[in-house]
Amino acid sequence: MSRETRHTPPVRLTGDFIGHGDDSSPVSEGGTPLRWRASLLMTVMRSQYVANFMVVVVLIDTCCTCNAIDARAGNRDPSLAVLWISDICLCLYTLEAVIWVTLTGMKFLQDWMMVMDVGIVSCGWLEILLTQFTAAADVQGFRIKVLRVLRL
Repeated sequence: MSRETRHTPPVRLTGDFIGHGDDSSPVSEGGTPLRWRASLLMTVMRSQYVANFMVVVVLIDTCCTCNAIDARAGNRDPSLAVLWISDICLCLYTLEAVIWVTLTGMKFLQDWMMVMDVGIVSCGWLEILLTQFTAAADVQGFRIKVLRVLRL
């Protein structure tokens, strides 16, 4: 009896497969409560609700910044409410950036938008610090108002 030999090519399976485990409890085998919370926070941060909320915050901050720039151009001080709202928006931006950096670690450097956001938040805090610590808001000819425009 002759035996036929089949030549079959070797099979290679590659890919990034997502497995589904039994997650009946918040802490599954091998998981920790901290990892579960980080996963939950990542889900919240990636939701459309947080993204839409931050868009509204940006629009409100843009209106406040434009109002403050117009007031200063007219040689008057911006209203205290506008400055408070702008500072609250800066705190929200900071909170968002800190959460993303905490969740992603140094991977945030790979996303140029995240790096730009951290730069903008840094300009906002630098403006607040320089305004608080300088009496005339002039540092060797550099106007602090430039930092406010950079936040736009």
